[in-house]
Amino acid sequence: MKSLLDRLASYAEYHRDKRNIATHFVGIPMILVGTQATLARIGIGPINAAIAATALATKYYGCSSFPPDSSTTVAIT
Repeated sequence: MKSLLDRLASYAEYHRDKRNIATHFVGIPMILVGTQATLARIGIGPINAAIAATALATKYYGCSSFPPDSSTTVAIT
């Protein structure tokens, strides 16, 4: 059985592949736009679920440390 470190190393190697990066570059924004479009259909008056989800995500990521400190920095070599 592989250790957690072996699995994480394999995951990191796979996600540095140029094809994987290209598909994520296109696919992740498509997922976000599709999710926002779907959530925009749920709402009352001028407030909808897309606005609420965006506000929650902004609040969450606003509380994150930017620029990243040493505990959240990932070395890319």
